[in-house]
Amino acid sequence: MQNRERGVALVLVLVVLVIISTVVAALVTDVVRDHFITRNLRLQREAQNWSESGLDLAEAVLDLSYDGELAAGWSQTLSYANATTVVVSNSGGTDLPLGNGTASGELQVRKDGTLRSTISVRYLGAKYSDGNSVIIAAGYQPLGLSGQNPVSIQHLYELQSNGTSTSGSLQRAAEIYAVEWQ
Repeated sequence: MQNRERGVALVLVLVVLVIISTVVAALVTDVVRDHFITRNLRLQREAQNWSESGLDLAEAVLDLSYDGELAAGWSQTLSYANATTVVVSNSGGTDLPLGNGTASGELQVRKDGTLRSTISVRYLGAKYSDGNSVIIAAGYQPLGLSGQNPVSIQHLYELQSNGTSTSGSLQRAAEIYAVEWQ
């Protein structure tokens, strides 16, 4: 009779061991899955931040470009206290600001030599402050001003930025930006 009880105890121990092993395997799988989900969310957020930073830098470059054109091939290096270096460059084949017949250009943002954001800049046209004219196509003269000089001009740009994370994850952001010029 005791041999029979030992056999039952062995079977019970094996069943409990299988149940515990299954629970542990499920927990390990869940932890690994959570790790990958967290990593992917972090990389997406990093790419989105680079994309939005690219838009901000493109706005600053457009604002500065109205003080003097930024030639194709222009590059500016920004260094930060934590030894991070960011290079903003006009990598497109056209000068900025766009307009006067030029329809599009491109900026690139590189961090420590690695491309982090590519910003497509497209000139949409100009809006004059007197309200008589909105020019939709780039490079046209104002209509309806009868030779008067407008008080100010808003140049409209479409900015599209593709941000890239360290793993190559890609996020896109876009906006319409107006530069007021007098």
